[in-house]
Amino acid sequence: MGPVAAAERAARYRSVIRLPRELEDWEFTSVLISRPVGFLLLHALERFSFITPNRVTVAGFLSFLGAMALLHFAPQAVWGIAALLFCRLICDDFDGMLARVRGASSHFGSYLDKITDVIGFFAFFTVLGLHAADDAGAVWPLVLASAGVTALVTTGYVKWVVRGMEPPVTPAAPAEQVTSATAGTPAPPTSSSTHHPLKVFLILLVRLFGVNECDIFLFSIVMILLGFTTPLLWVLAVSQVGLCLAMIGKRGWRAFQLDRARRS
Repeated sequence: MGPVAAAERAARYRSVIRLPRELEDWEFTSVLISRPVGFLLLHALERFSFITPNRVTVAGFLSFLGAMALLHFAPQAVWGIAALLFCRLICDDFDGMLARVRGASSHFGSYLDKITDVIGFFAFFTVLGLHAADDAGAVWPLVLASAGVTALVTTGYVKWVVRGMEPPVTPAAPAEQVTSATAGTPAPPTSSSTHHPLKVFLILLVRLFGVNECDIFLFSIVMILLGFTTPLLWVLAVSQVGLCLAMIGKRGWRAFQLDRARRS
């Protein structure tokens, strides 16, 4: 490996562990758990060509399905459920990290990641609703589960629809991006500023209570281990509905601003 290729590879490794550029993309579980673990896995597994980003995505999806099967048919196997959910959590970040380090990002990989998320969360909320409905002897948990997963999917939908309306941004290229550019390939994006670790932790801690997508797995693992399956359904459903309403208002206002800017 030549010096330019080595420098480009090192720059890609640094890029996958950085904080996301947008504050709203900061997630407690992703930044402090799944991405650091994924970074260690990169060093151990990136050399094996048969481990591809799409296969990691599928492995994470199968782990998710396995966790749901245990939750439905053997709910007492809480450690097995927790282990499979943790595997799904790690795979969710690791597939994208592996793709970026290898320069192997693809449209199909992005599609596969999103469609397995949607199917997986619909199934997960349904299983939680069925479990809680069986405990309560009523149908209201299924309505709660439906509201929660609909809110979760809607949040992602409005987020990416409005992001697609944003005008393209050309950031200034830092030194490592210049190095990467000399190799003839575009460099990965970087965070816009340096943050104090304590400030980062406090921001992430506050955002944890919004229960963003990755944080769903952390809450699920902890509460399932404690035997709080029905309270977990309440936490996820209420948090996702609240987050969805906030995102609808925020993104609607942003779309209005973009229209006004275009007319002026």
